[in-house]
Amino acid sequence: MRRNGLSYRAKAVLVIALMLMMAILMVLLSAAWSLRQENNERRAEIEPRIARLLGIQQQYEILEQANATATVQLAGLIYPATADATMTGTKMQQDVRTAIEKTGMTVIGSRVRAVKIAEGYDEVSLDLTIEGGMASLEKALLEIPRLRPIVVIEETDIKPKRGRNGPHVAVTKLRLTAVRLQP
Repeated sequence: MRRNGLSYRAKAVLVIALMLMMAILMVLLSAAWSLRQENNERRAEIEPRIARLLGIQQQYEILEQANATATVQLAGLIYPATADATMTGTKMQQDVRTAIEKTGMTVIGSRVRAVKIAEGYDEVSLDLTIEGGMASLEKALLEIPRLRPIVVIEETDIKPKRGRNGPHVAVTKLRLTAVRLQP
């Protein structure tokens, strides 16, 4: 049954083949569209990160200078990581004793306490017992915060020393703390 060139069966095969090719084409186009959407989502997710990195890259020299300045300032405020905690405690003890004795007080005892380890730094503490007149004690308590690296007075216990007709003398126990960077 051939009319106008192709049989009914040939036309049916041709239509089915075309429909099959269209279905494959639709699946391929759908997959391509899906990949495009995924890539757009990834790009939208990554673009802010890239912009931040480019901003940091453009500001690199300024950030390096700020880091160097902060490092220098920090070095004047805390003990560096170059010495271990024991050496830092000993250095702190020497610095504090020297400063206290310059004020006229007498150091009658000192002990470096166990180091407290925190994240990124160590707390180095010192127990100190000093003796002297009230005016010297005042000078000593004002001198300690001036030390560099910074030494903080954590605890103070002041007790008068009993004596006869002498000047007002006090025995003072101090707990001092300083910070040391961890390597």
